[in-house]
Amino acid sequence: MSAQEPGEAFATFEGKWLAAHPEQAMAGLFVAPGLRLRAVAFGALVHELHSAAYRIREPQVAAAKLVWWSEELERSAHGQARHPVTQALFDENVCAADPHLWPALAIAALNQIEAASAATFEELLAQREPFALAIADAESALFLGGAANIDANAALWTLSTLLHALPDVANSEARLPVPLDLLARHGLSRASLAAASGARSALVRDQLASLRAEMQGALGVASARTLALRVRLRVDRWLIEQASRAPDPLDCVASRSAPGRLRSLYFAWSEARAALRGR
Repeated sequence: MSAQEPGEAFATFEGKWLAAHPEQAMAGLFVAPGLRLRAVAFGALVHELHSAAYRIREPQVAAAKLVWWSEELERSAHGQARHPVTQALFDENVCAADPHLWPALAIAALNQIEAASAATFEELLAQREPFALAIADAESALFLGGAANIDANAALWTLSTLLHALPDVANSEARLPVPLDLLARHGLSRASLAAASGARSALVRDQLASLRAEMQGALGVASARTLALRVRLRVDRWLIEQASRAPDPLDCVASRSAPGRLRSLYFAWSEARAALRGR
């Protein structure tokens, strides 16, 4: 299978990515035809690495998967791709980029597996930053000619993943996506987060407010950004506003992770226009 001929196996990984981020199907309509396959493959790759780092509960299983990905990405950078996603992603132009970018993605994801609970919001951001930096670095090389502000874009990647991780506060087996000092502020324990309550809703609103403020700050930093990231952030900002006003903000984040096809299409269209105008 060549980089121009993705098959059914690739479509499976594309489907998993779009199930998690359905707005990207609309964003793809406005991506230049020559970059669409690369954009989909990169999105699917990041989704696979993220899922291994944060969704697999057994650390040894997650580590084994990410070690395999590290080896696969190193091979792929030298034209020896075996996985459907890397076969689609690594054409001659991608192989000509810095080969260290690609295994660094999996290694950064691997280092996320056993992170301890964060005491503060700042510590929570710092824990996830290395993986986000690797993503933003690779993204800039793939799509932006290395012109992005990596730190600002990495911050936006981190904030987006924390937003979508919020429903995990109700899952006692998942990594806690909020800082411990926020639980103390609202008089909550990890066990009490499983049930809806006024205190839990207040905690989630506080976390949403922190995410909103940090996102606005990072968006204020001038940087080249892909349309995929711009649309993802547009949807995230919409979701934060919807959840902040909802009676149960956690339920809103969990159940309304996508704004629907028409709204997503509008977001993609408006972000594509803004990008063309350099805004």
